[in-house]
Amino acid sequence: MSVLVLGDDPIQYRRCEGRDSYVLRDWFAAAEMHAWARVEAYFQGRPKEIFLVLGQHLTPTYAISHKRYGSIECEVILEFGGELPDNVEARILGHYNVTRAFASVGFDQIISRSSETSPNLYSISLELAPYKSGPIQRFRRESMMARVRDQYQ
Repeated sequence: MSVLVLGDDPIQYRRCEGRDSYVLRDWFAAAEMHAWARVEAYFQGRPKEIFLVLGQHLTPTYAISHKRYGSIECEVILEFGGELPDNVEARILGHYNVTRAFASVGFDQIISRSSETSPNLYSISLELAPYKSGPIQRFRRESMMARVRDQYQ
């Protein structure tokens, strides 16, 4: 299970749209072979796929925790805009006007605002193009002269 707690700052959404989206997709199609060559050159383990990001949600502050079976707990403190009944199940807390959430303890990473004037922004979710690129096998390319010669033999 993963837990993501956002700070008080507004979330920004950026997306490549309209004509720019088609230009970006055309670029990805043209650069796909070169992208795989770079992936193979820079990384030892070859990924199953590479993908094109069209949009993203960004925030300057967040806390995240990834928990596995048997790992230490994390604690989130919720602040409500009204009163809660005595017995409330966690799955229905959203119906009670949660106004703030704080990462308390047990979080792997807590990122706070880097600067008031121009904070660093971190992607918290990505919107991907509907297609992904699987590994491409590169073939040795013969010269144009060799290909023309082979056609007439």
